[in-house]
Amino acid sequence: MADVRPSLGRQIRKLRRQQKLTQEALAERSGLSYKYIGEVERGSGNATVVALGAIAEALGVSIAGLFTDTATAAQGVRVVTLSDYSVLREAHDSLEQVLRHFDSRSGTDETALPKEPQK
Repeated sequence: MADVRPSLGRQIRKLRRQQKLTQEALAERSGLSYKYIGEVERGSGNATVVALGAIAEALGVSIAGLFTDTATAAQGVRVVTLSDYSVLREAHDSLEQVLRHFDSRSGTDETALPKEPQK
């Protein structure tokens, strides 16, 4: 498994700099030490979920926002929230049901989709 700490640290540093904050200012906002913020940004510190939550809140982003950068977004990667997952799961299950229906009818002409209605 890849070590996400360096990319996480780069993203936190990018977000901090976009807001023109020093490590000290981010530390004060988040209730963490500036040394800890520096370690996390360098990818050498193991940030806890609680610390990531405090950093995210101080930067005004979600925890997921700490893991999503513009390069990832440009590649079409999207962080899926729990509510998104529920919708995707429901759509997946519905599609599987439709495919099973067509599979059960394989070998007949009935498997072809009907022609689109004329306007």
